[in-house]
Amino acid sequence: MAIEQNQKTAPEVGVPPKRYDKGERRYKHVGRSASAAVDLGNPKKVVGKCPNNIPQALRVKLLQTAISAKPIDPELGYAKHLYLTYQGIIYECATSDFGLTYHAYPYHGVMRRSLLNALRGSIDATLNPVAFGQWEQAHIEVRG
Repeated sequence: MAIEQNQKTAPEVGVPPKRYDKGERRYKHVGRSASAAVDLGNPKKVVGKCPNNIPQALRVKLLQTAISAKPIDPELGYAKHLYLTYQGIIYECATSDFGLTYHAYPYHGVMRRSLLNALRGSIDATLNPVAFGQWEQAHIEVRG
């Protein structure tokens, strides 16, 4: 599987690996098909729906490749949101427990050009350039 090559760098020394936690009662981002989708039905908040066939072990592995949009705030000690690509789809990872665990979902929205370029340079995006370009065109508004 191509995503196994997505580890561009080793984890930082002394930094524990990121943990994935979908949450026991968290169903908002669970899709019903094997492909990522975006639910545009709620005008207040677009909801990304994950493919229903990504194994837990792969979720954890993918999370280790995620990058932060901003430098980590030293006072907080964690990133509120991380970003990654899988099969050309851009995912946002969010934490609800102060950086202890993250859950991910397909991203739709505004993104800085520098972050988009960093994601475009990931191994996954280079292996899936057509899917990445299609997702970018349909779901990402580039700013800055």
